[in-house]
Amino acid sequence: MDMSRKINVVKRDGSMEPFDVHKLAASLRRAGCEDGYREAIALASGMCIHLVRKGVSRIDHSEILGMVRKILGDRAFDGMTVIELHCRLRDEMRKEVFVRYDDGNFVRWDKSWMVGLIHRMWDVSIPVSRILAGEIEMELLESTKKVFDRNELVRIINVLVSAFGLADAVSVRQYETGE
Repeated sequence: MDMSRKINVVKRDGSMEPFDVHKLAASLRRAGCEDGYREAIALASGMCIHLVRKGVSRIDHSEILGMVRKILGDRAFDGMTVIELHCRLRDEMRKEVFVRYDDGNFVRWDKSWMVGLIHRMWDVSIPVSRILAGEIEMELLESTKKVFDRNELVRIINVLVSAFGLADAVSVRQYETGE
């Protein structure tokens, strides 16, 4: 049994996701693990064991960043600074992107909405849904366009899911309406 699945991480946007040793290891590697992924996976696994032994079932992302800083010490400064700046910039860019629904209402972009939609409609795991939604989000944030129709986003999801070979070529729209 994967002990890390007992721990939920509260993300910046308030959503929660299960603690993922491999996701943390990838971040640790980017933040300064000079010996690469092997060192990063060992450090991430060690953090997980520590949290499980302390009985932690829920932890804020900022607490994880604090643990990373302690573990990596001086090695983490440049990498952590880059990661934190990237996260702040992405958060600011998210505030400028909106989704327009068929009824004309606008809502601020929320990646977790898309994660849930991909998961429900295509029956792929949450981690895979997050990866796909992240790919789409990067395109949206880099675009000069700031308002996207919900149906347009659904079409983008369909194309991406099919391109990755994760589902038959049945559109979400057909799934929703039964057409």
